[in-house]
Order: sequence, then C-alpha cells, then structure tokens
Amino acid sequence: MTGHITKDEFVRMFAGAKASIRSKDAMLSELDCVAGDGDHGTTMLRVARELRDGGRPATPPPGRATSEIPRTEVDVQHPIELTVSAPLDLAEPRKEPARPARRGSQRAGGPGGVISQLRLFTDERDPAKLRSTVLSIAFDGEETVRAPLVDFFGTGPGWNPYSSLPMTVGADGWLACRFAMPFRHEAILSIVRDGDAPGAVAIRGLIDVDPRPFGPDSLLFHARWHPTEVIPTRPFRDWHLGTLTGHGHLVGAVLDVENPPGAAWWGEGDEKIYVDGQDFPGIFGTGTEDYFGYAWSSTQLFAHAYHAQTRATGPGFSGQFSMNRFHILDPIPFERQLRFDLEAWHWTDTSMSLDGTLYWYARPHGRDDFPLQRR
Repeated sequence: MTGHITKDEFVRMFAGAKASIRSKDAMLSELDCVAGDGDHGTTMLRVARELRDGGRPATPPPGRATSEIPRTEVDVQHPIELTVSAPLDLAEPRKEPARPARRGSQRAGGPGGVISQLRLFTDERDPAKLRSTVLSIAFDGEETVRAPLVDFFGTGPGWNPYSSLPMTVGADGWLACRFAMPFRHEAILSIVRDGDAPGAVAIRGLIDVDPRPFGPDSLLFHARWHPTEVIPTRPFRDWHLGTLTGHGHLVGAVLDVENPPGAAWWGEGDEKIYVDGQDFPGIFGTGTEDYFGYAWSSTQLFAHAYHAQTRATGPGFSGQFSMNRFHILDPIPFERQLRFDLEAWHWTDTSMSLDGTLYWYARPHGRDDFPLQRR
C-alpha cells in the first residue's frame, strides 16, 4: 500500500499463480506437519477434539516414548538441557525420564523419530522473565529452534492464553506445541535464562516422541525469533522479518507490536514474500490486518485454528498487540530461499516497536539470517 502498481508489476505478481496452486493432496499432507499420523480424516477430527476439549487421545500410538522434564528452577547457572532419542521399540509405548544431553553424541541405526507434542508448564507470568527465558532445540546436532519461551508458542510479550491447531497457551500454565519435529537420531532441548537476567523460572514438562523413518526427503522443523526493533514510521519502509535459505516451506508467522500512546492505526502495511530470488514479491498482501485474518483495525481478541490475535492492551490502537497465522493448509514452498518483509505503514508519523517469529520446515543444513540471541 505504498504506491500504485504498474501493469507490468501486476502481470509479474500473478505470472506464477497457476504453478503455485497446491493440489488437495499437497494441502492435506501439510496436516501431517502438525499431527504426523498419516490419516488426514483422523488428524482433522483429533485436532478438532483437541481444540474443543484440550485433551490428548487416551491410547498413545504404538512405540511412543514420553519423556518427562522434571521441575527445574531455571536460572543462569541451572539450565534445562536434555536429550530425547528416536524410539528403539516400535511396539511398546514407554515412559521414562529424559536423559542428560551428550553434546556431539550420535546413535547409529534406528528408525528415526518425531516429537509429536512438546508440553511445558510454568507458574511464571512476569513478561520480562518469560521473554528472557529462551527455548532452543537441536536435531542431530543442528540447532533449528531458538526463541523466548512463550514467543515460541505463538504469542508475546507475557502470558496470553489461546488455542490453535498447532499451539496452545493455557490459562492453567501449560504450553503445547503440536508441530511435528522429525529427527534421525536425537533431539536436544535446552531452556536457559538470558546471561544477565535475574531470578529463576520454574519449569517442568513432557515430550512425546513417536517412531518415524527419517529419509533423504525428510525436513527439520525451524522456529526463530526476531528481537524487538524500534521502527520510525516516516519515511515509509519495509521491515525485514527474516530470510530462509534451503529447500522447504513456511508454515507460520507471529507479529508483536507496541504502538505509542495516542497514536493512530499501525497495521496497514502489506506482507511481501519473495520466493527463490524473486525481484518482485510473489506474495504481496493487502495489509497486516488482512494477513493475520481480522481486518478493519480490530482490537478484539480472537483465536481460531489457523490464526489468532492474542494480545491487544489498548486503549484504542495504542499499547501492545500480538497475532499469529499458521500456514497449515496453505504452506509457502521454496526451493532455494524465502524472504519475508512487512511494510511499516502507519497513519501517524511516530515510532513503533516490532518483533516476530517465523516457523518453517527445511531439509538439513538450511540457514537463516535471524539475529543471534545470547545464550
């Protein structure tokens, strides 16, 4: 919305539309990125039940291993660091404490595994302490997840309860991620406090790991957080959220905004998504409010299967806002690279604060340009 589109630009926008339309089978297969059970009808019913009731199936699938994260007072000297391995027994479910991490270790053989659900519990509600508690996950020695604790689960800053198909932040203190996270040998999960953050945060949890072969076409799950930036709204500009390099598909985005007191509406900026080196964005939206699925500058909270506005403190358009969108049935594929920009288009000449998270799958050894967070 920063200017008129020429005829040539319009043609380029839609030149690849036919090629980018995904088949029904391709869209349904994306449900497996969340549920991983290979039965699309069962997946949709199970997830609908999960959203309605908040419960898990009474009978786990064969071969599931549930690892317990013991309650830990996480501070600078006492992080959580543990390893879960690909299940060895394909017939019998088991429950066992997670083992301490062995950095650089590898386990030969095995069918591969997938984290089908990660659940964490904390009583902490202080926004600063939650933001300075960082979750990371490495799969087979490759770290692909690094984000503040609650931001990883699709909202921030602070504790904003909601439930979606892939994520839940519960009013009861439970956090849940249902994005499938495949690996060949092992996954190492770490939860640390920022290097100069005072105090401790008590955390416990459960990790469900199911057997799944990890082959040459398997993809690793990624989630990275872009730290807060203060953006002047004049001149109009694009805010760069992240560039992903490799072969995979984008499956979600989170945006957090802080708008100054008395400022007007901030969310007119279009998303611009460039795929595989495009000079002009292959996906060029109609506004931040439209991309996140509510439009007309709404300040109402809502939560649906694929999108939510989880925070809107007000008054009016001032204060903090948090929203997410999950590309479950409409993933955005890329073969080499994907760049995600967002226009900072504001009705007021002022400054606003932005941070955000992207979720994607990519083949091993993919890269990104997210700023490094302190460990």
